[in-house]
Amino acid sequence: MRRRALLGVLAVGGTAGCLRLEGGDGTTARTGTAGTAEDAVETATATATEADPETTTERGDPTYPFGLSDDGVESYLYSTCQTAVSELSYRAEYTKVDVESGTQNWHREYEASDGAALGHWNRKDGGPVDAYHPADGDMLWREEVDGGYTFGLSRRPTFQEIFWSEEFQPLLRGLAWSAPERVNDDRPAVWEVTADSVAETVRSPGHSEGELKSVEGAQLHVDENGVIRRLQTVYVSSDQRGNVRRKRFRFVLSDVGAVSLDAPSWVDTARERRPQFSARLTDDRKYVRLTLESGSMAPGSRISVFQLPERQRKYVARTDREVSAGDVLYIHAQTDSGKFNDAGIGYGQRSAVGTPPTLDEAYHVVAFRRDTKYDPGVDVAPPG
Repeated sequence: MRRRALLGVLAVGGTAGCLRLEGGDGTTARTGTAGTAEDAVETATATATEADPETTTERGDPTYPFGLSDDGVESYLYSTCQTAVSELSYRAEYTKVDVESGTQNWHREYEASDGAALGHWNRKDGGPVDAYHPADGDMLWREEVDGGYTFGLSRRPTFQEIFWSEEFQPLLRGLAWSAPERVNDDRPAVWEVTADSVAETVRSPGHSEGELKSVEGAQLHVDENGVIRRLQTVYVSSDQRGNVRRKRFRFVLSDVGAVSLDAPSWVDTARERRPQFSARLTDDRKYVRLTLESGSMAPGSRISVFQLPERQRKYVARTDREVSAGDVLYIHAQTDSGKFNDAGIGYGQRSAVGTPPTLDEAYHVVAFRRDTKYDPGVDVAPPG
């Protein structure tokens, strides 16, 4: 097996017990698993090279899965993996670090079984988050805030949450991947592909609208069924403002076939107590009048008003207090000059802000707690 210098670059130190690291993108790492991050990588490597009965194909010479070839990786490897893991059980963990500052942007852990998944992470300026994705239906989540919980529902597909779509797909598509090299003798067969350069101009990985600039090394392990066992890299990308950052990303999948999962006890409470909204444009089309019909939102939440049909423009407001059932908010645009525009909030009445820009289109209104939705959102049409 090749052991590249990349592993030394990508190693992330850890501590035994409960780890908490503030993240620059609004998360804090939390794990209750003893051992170091290096241990986790080595464990996952061992798991990846052992035969997993639940993912082993019929014996015979192993062949590449759809999306892997002698030319490297094709972008549709992502959908192949989606199909392959749909009925498997496993554990998954990913970490994203800003190399210059050393801050941890994301650290999330999941356990999955038969299409359902349970995730755990921490928010910066927030608390521990649990998110349950049923095999069928919407994701429900809860966050511990000020000794209680705030709840929400988000229609994000389970697979794209665990195998982080915004991170994986640009890397799979944009890097100049090598020909596969077999790294085990058992079944399922596992291949390694590596990359040291960018082959195609793609958007920045993650929640960003910039561009992937370069890669300082990438390593991908995928088995004969198309299951991505590991993806780790250091890359350079820009954001929408042109700022350039070096990021370290690592994903590890382990314990294939060894995880059982039941819906947690808090799911019914989350379904009952999550916020639900109604919204409309005021007659003068200067404000979105949003009513919280049930539930509550914690301070520091945000409300986004997306222009339809393609959501090419949005207006974003942030709350500075708790919003409770029965409260009415008036959202108004503060700017209207580009794709992203600031918005303000009037609590119970319109803010005295002069004359806000007119909202002449149809819109979709969504309330978020950081990167999770409180509610799937509501469509708003201009008054007749």
